[in-house]
Amino acid sequence: MFYIYTIVIPLLLLIVGFLVTNTKSRKSKSLVNIIFKMIPHLFGYAFFVYFLEMEEYINAPWAFYTIIFYLIPLSIITIIFKIYFFYRK
Repeated sequence: MFYIYTIVIPLLLLIVGFLVTNTKSRKSKSLVNIIFKMIPHLFGYAFFVYFLEMEEYINAPWAFYTIIFYLIPLSIITIIFKIYFFYRK
């Protein structure tokens, strides 16, 4: 279940975000925009997993830390690319 919490569900969130925004363009700028819009949702999911683990609904003690460990660098890289594409205009 650990891999489902840390890999499958965040990827499903990104795929749903891509489908909901209905982006036709496959350029890197649109990908950065989608990930940038999904960052708050992914952090919300991480803290939701933390809450579920603290209340002992799930048994995956390292799921929250794994998600945050990969989400913080992803967020920083996405923000850097967002700033780059903003000034490149």
